[in-house]
Amino acid sequence: MNLRIFPLIYMFMLLCNYTFCQETLEYKDKIYLRNGSILVGKVIQYDPEDSVILKIQDGNTMTFPSTMVKKVKMESKDETLKVYTFRQNTFYTRSQLSVLYKKENHGISLSQSFGFQFDHWLAAGAGIGLDNYQIAQGYNLMPVFIEIRSFLLKQNLTPYFSFRAGYGFAFADEDAGQTIAKGSFFINPTLGYRLSGGRPYIDIFCGAKFQQASYETRDSWSKSTLDYQYRRYDIGIAMTF
Repeated sequence: MNLRIFPLIYMFMLLCNYTFCQETLEYKDKIYLRNGSILVGKVIQYDPEDSVILKIQDGNTMTFPSTMVKKVKMESKDETLKVYTFRQNTFYTRSQLSVLYKKENHGISLSQSFGFQFDHWLAAGAGIGLDNYQIAQGYNLMPVFIEIRSFLLKQNLTPYFSFRAGYGFAFADEDAGQTIAKGSFFINPTLGYRLSGGRPYIDIFCGAKFQQASYETRDSWSKSTLDYQYRRYDIGIAMTF
């Protein structure tokens, strides 16, 4: 036998042994079941409110509902692990900032809402805010609204759809010469993307906002009425606690 092949065989054996050790070291996660059992493997998916999927040494996977699991201890280093951390069945408070954009004119919107996250696909709440559709004195509106939001995927990072509807109250500004101000109902559909699943989490969104308002001004000589139909792109960022 050619003796020169022995070093190659030896290196091959070392490589196989190293690979086996790395594979073994990865399987160090532990699942503690409520019946007292302890299982060792690699957690490949973990949803505290749904189930745990464990990969065992022979390569097979086992799924345990969360009602059976007492504790999960993860020590494996696996970047593909999907841990669903989004909290459901809980109250939330949401702070939102957006630009009400239009090519000729634009403004800004601030709002605060409170609600309940029923599941990943449904949240409902109500809130109040301040809208300025044009950077000018005397044209602020105070929206009071209800909102619904639906996250489309049961993942930490997911797109979502939301819809707000309510009434925007207008207030006459005497310093701007206004004597009467009237608001109207408004609608505000948006599409967004949640950037994390923890608390607080941040999301970005883009949508549209439709609102009407009218203002009456008087002086010693005349009276005039200005009617506005606001149609704005609504582009912003929000943080939910």
